[in-house]
Amino acid sequence: MYTRFIKQISCLAIFLLLMAGIPSGAASGTSSIDLEKMNKDLAKAIEKEFGDNFPYDPEIISFDKIATVDETDHMSKYLMKIRVADGDYGVRSVTVYMRDDLGKDEFKGFTGIFAGQSLSGKGGYYEADYSVIEGARQGFVVASIDRGEVEIPMDADADSILEDQGVSQTLADYFVEIASCHLIISDVLKISVEEIDTTIIGHSLGGTFLALYGSSDYQDIPIGHINNAVFVDIIINYDDEYADLELGQKDNFARLQEKYNSGTRAADGMKTSIFLAQQVENGVPGAHEAFDAAISQTYYFKQLMGEKPYTPDYYYWPADCDTDSLVDMILGIDRDLSIVNPYSSLESDWYMTGIMAGEIPIGNLRNFDDVLYIGFDGGFGFYGEGWFKDQGAEIYYGGDSGHGFMYNDDSSSNWAYIWSYSNDHSLQN
Repeated sequence: MYTRFIKQISCLAIFLLLMAGIPSGAASGTSSIDLEKMNKDLAKAIEKEFGDNFPYDPEIISFDKIATVDETDHMSKYLMKIRVADGDYGVRSVTVYMRDDLGKDEFKGFTGIFAGQSLSGKGGYYEADYSVIEGARQGFVVASIDRGEVEIPMDADADSILEDQGVSQTLADYFVEIASCHLIISDVLKISVEEIDTTIIGHSLGGTFLALYGSSDYQDIPIGHINNAVFVDIIINYDDEYADLELGQKDNFARLQEKYNSGTRAADGMKTSIFLAQQVENGVPGAHEAFDAAISQTYYFKQLMGEKPYTPDYYYWPADCDTDSLVDMILGIDRDLSIVNPYSSLESDWYMTGIMAGEIPIGNLRNFDDVLYIGFDGGFGFYGEGWFKDQGAEIYYGGDSGHGFMYNDDSSSNWAYIWSYSNDHSLQN
């Protein structure tokens, strides 16, 4: 499980005194974070849990304030980079939001977001309505966790680049990223990592990884732990009455397995959307209509492409979203490099499909203190809701929001519910 992780975490305790130059004005103590000590603490935690079976040569973690996003409420955005492998694609980028004046008494908890396929924090999809800023304004430290999705030029070998980025490696990367966030918070607020109440929001494929992480060895480690889990629009099992959909997923699973066994490693989930968005921006006749149909009627679009969609009512983005704004957001991934597309691991997509098809078993969710499930009528709907209820999960209906995670008129109320849920838990601790 740990092969690439063991080999490629090869330079993390060399901590550069250069990092003493982190910008001032950060949250209390942030400008004097002892990154060298933090790296050593991370290495020590891994050695304690895994011993000689998990040799660890520390790498470089950087943490920089990159923007003030709210002058009035002293809100700032930070970028943490963690090198987990050699080369241009070996860096995990974690975007962190916190109040500059945050103190131990005001801190409510750490909230991380595990992104869906091809919707990483790089593109800012989860920041579109500034709800992450609202969470940080309330006293949470909020972070977009990098799942190892990479933006690759079309003339590059995506399969080669993603060859090792499978399920086990992604879980290992998640552990390092969550643990690093815990150590940053611990150093800033002068509290122990055990005191940090942690909620992870897992959207779509990110929700699959959240479930897997909860049943992994990492969940039992004080550093890198998760207390509460929020699953957004994810099917783990179909309810019995939807046996036909489960059968369709079995077909999908077999197709993806065949591709994976043939040596294909990269899934390019957003490639078509980016291409159509470029056509819209370039004023190509009919492109706007094609883009609108593709993003709001994904079920029919996938059928035309010869693919089996997840559910009969599946569409990606909500019908009431602002299409022009969506074009801007999609192309905002990197407007200057229009041939660059985000790729994710085919193994990850295959694994999620296998869980939905009942081909890959998954443990229950009782290893979290609390579980919230949010389902969207226009995304995966209520499919699999019974399974979450059996786990004792709280169920919330998020409106007709598509599968694009709240980028519509329901967004503010859905986020308000998440922060209310998070606040309830922070009061209990």
